[in-house]
Amino acid sequence: MTKTIKVKYNQETTKVEGYYPSFINYPNSIIDEEAKTIDGLPYIEITEEEHQAALELNIEAVVDGVIVEYTKTEQELVEELKKSKLAACNSYLKSTDWQAIRKADSGEDMKEGVSENRALARMLQDDIEDATSLEELELINTDF
Repeated sequence: MTKTIKVKYNQETTKVEGYYPSFINYPNSIIDEEAKTIDGLPYIEITEEEHQAALELNIEAVVDGVIVEYTKTEQELVEELKKSKLAACNSYLKSTDWQAIRKADSGEDMKEGVSENRALARMLQDDIEDATSLEELELINTDF
């Protein structure tokens, strides 16, 4: 007998919500074999080989009853790029905080360009937060 794995997924997003091998008992989940649902979400069944292939290919979606590679929405891509660009600004600011503190404490000047780049990083944070498309975000350069 081939062991199967139930793949629970969200019909709206198509994202895989979890893998449930048939040889494990799940006392905290409600598995309805007749309705083919786990905790109210639909599932499909795949073989161990299909599961291994899905893991290797980072496949995370179910479309028309078939496990497939998940394609991110533009909004998800926008949010990822925003996080990345904000992280670059925050990293720059954090790495130069010591110079700003030294300037405040002793009056000693920051290295050339640091003050301007810190101001730019803070301005870019606002621009990044306000951006709504990939095109807008790609125009924002966070290389300091």
